[in-house]
Amino acid sequence: MKDPIVHLLLFIAIVVPIVVLSGMYADRTDDSMLKALPKRLLMFFGGLAVLIVLMLVVEHTFASTT
Repeated sequence: MKDPIVHLLLFIAIVVPIVVLSGMYADRTDDSMLKALPKRLLMFFGGLAVLIVLMLVVEHTFASTT
């Protein structure tokens, strides 16, 4: 994979607006959305981290060539 930092930044640039927009539709007021936004982002990126770890464990377990 070329330029992993660039890919990571592009992914973050796409994900943050998606999480913000979903928060705007989920909450009635902007104040409650802004209060919940850090938690929403943390939950999203935390969920991604868990998924990445699980994928790496499965890859290491089942795709080993030795």
